[in-house]
Amino acid sequence: MSALKSANEGAAFLQISYGGLPCRTGNVALATEAAPGRFQLYKTLMVGGMAASAALAPRQVSLPAGTYHIGYVACQSVGEMKYMMGVGEHDGSVVLGNPRQSLAKFTVSAGEAVNVGKLNLEPTDYLADAARISVADMAPDVMQQLRAEAPALSSSLVTRLMTVTSPGKAYRIERAQIGLW
Repeated sequence: MSALKSANEGAAFLQISYGGLPCRTGNVALATEAAPGRFQLYKTLMVGGMAASAALAPRQVSLPAGTYHIGYVACQSVGEMKYMMGVGEHDGSVVLGNPRQSLAKFTVSAGEAVNVGKLNLEPTDYLADAARISVADMAPDVMQQLRAEAPALSSSLVTRLMTVTSPGKAYRIERAQIGLW
C-alpha cells in the first residue's frame, strides 16, 4: 500500500454483469468529470474471460486518487455481435473517447484498495433493447479469489460500492456486427 500512497494512487476492484447478453469480453470506459455534465475519457478497461451470460471476471485497476465515472460499457459476444450501453461519441465504426453521460461513479483515495462492486446491466425489454443499471457487492467466492490474487492490496480492502447516477433510468442497448463498429 505504501507504493500506492507515494504515487497518490489507489486501487479499485470492479466486476460487470451483462444481464443475459452473451458476452465473452467487455470494455468499460472510466471517465472524469471535466465540467458539470461533461466527461473526459480517462481509461478503457478490458474486462472478461468468463462463460457467456455469466458475470465477467473482476478487474483490478490502479488509479490516481479521485472520482471516476463509468461512461459506457460494451461487450462482444461469441457470434461476433457487439452490444454497447451508455455509448460515448462514435463515428459509426469505432468508439471514440468522451462519454456523454455517467452510468455510475466511485471514488478512490490515495493508498486505498476499494471494492466498488459489480455493475449489473438488467435488460428490461429485449425488443426495445433497453436495460437498467444496478450495483451489488461481489459474491464472497469472487472476493476470496481477489484476495488470493492480490494479497498485499486485499489485506486492507474496503468495500464502498459505486453509485448509480440515474437510478431507475432505462438505457438503450446498441448492437452491431463487429466489423461495423
